[in-house]
Amino acid sequence: MINFLKDICKESFWLKILTSGIYIEDSQIFSRLLVANAVLYVVGVLVGFFTIYHLLITGNYVIALFDALALFFVTALLIQLRIKKSLQMFGHFMAVGTVVIYCFFMGTTQNENMSFIWVVFLPFFIILVNGWKKGLWYVLSFFAIMFPLAYLNIGVWDNGEWNSVHFYRLVASLILALMIALLIDYTKVLAHKRESGMRQKELLYLNELKIMSRTDGLTGLYNRHYFNQVFQEKINELAHAKHSLMFFIVDIDYFKAYNDYYGHQAGDEVIQRIAVAIRKFIQRENDLVFRLGGEEFGGLLDARKPEKMAQWLKQLSQVVESLKIKHAPGVGLPFVTISGGVSTMKPASSITMEELYRNADKALYKAKNEGRNRFVIDNRYQTSDGDKHHHGETHNQKTLKGK
Repeated sequence: MINFLKDICKESFWLKILTSGIYIEDSQIFSRLLVANAVLYVVGVLVGFFTIYHLLITGNYVIALFDALALFFVTALLIQLRIKKSLQMFGHFMAVGTVVIYCFFMGTTQNENMSFIWVVFLPFFIILVNGWKKGLWYVLSFFAIMFPLAYLNIGVWDNGEWNSVHFYRLVASLILALMIALLIDYTKVLAHKRESGMRQKELLYLNELKIMSRTDGLTGLYNRHYFNQVFQEKINELAHAKHSLMFFIVDIDYFKAYNDYYGHQAGDEVIQRIAVAIRKFIQRENDLVFRLGGEEFGGLLDARKPEKMAQWLKQLSQVVESLKIKHAPGVGLPFVTISGGVSTMKPASSITMEELYRNADKALYKAKNEGRNRFVIDNRYQTSDGDKHHHGETHNQKTLKGK
């Protein structure tokens, strides 16, 4: 018993009761369902108590029967809310049922022992669940029935003590309750709109930060940080894939000489133009292109036919040369060009991310050694893990001065 009392004093206990069966992402609908849940529990406890009270203490079996019917209605609404989880349907049944029950309640009790005090809660029940737009019509329908009924029974209800003053007090109380309920719900709607607007701005801001965190500011391509993040993910995907993963590195030939001769601003413009050319050349949705740093670019491509894709990728050097960007004097090249290295990893391959990168890097420097303005394909893992073709690289390649 003591443990049970400790449990019900915990916040999580009441939270579980009020939110049981409610899984709605929209905060406004969730709030209305929460109110409906709370109202049903409170009303259920009250009418249950009064049912027992009238049965055992007052002996008023008519009111006890009425309370029992109300308890049955509340229970049915709780079940309907759990099964359907539809606020619109629940709100309609709840409003219509509440109006009918209150009409019978007023006609039956006739304000005996000031029983009409419970009627003041009706606008709150209906409007806070249905919203002020729909709930207003339900409440006005109730007023249209009850106001004439209460007026016509002046001198009849409450053993003849129901008079015009009581009637006007009832009307004023119900209208005041209606206005308060409308204001509460309307302010909740405004608060929800404001909260939604702020949340939307936060999401836009977070999306912008996310884009900025993975995008290179100069070229608009993905940056090195995002490359490091997605590279291993792409390799992990190969475990259950039917395609190979192709990785390439591209480097602008003699970029240092170009930068020194024309200046850093001109160098940035060249990087931008080449980035645009690479992105236009590689347009598939799942293919990723990165600026790895400085004048170096990289890409991760899904390749179902790696040999054909590698040959297609070689055309990228011709695309960049066709831009006809005049190179710096003395480099032996009339226009700015690129060199590239390509490596491939087949599905279920045992090579690591570092090996795939290193193989492409070696192929790049082989392209530099062979005269630049070309792509070199590393074929060592194109056939299988056990059939390695070294494609002529040496393991002691030196970084070329000026690239």
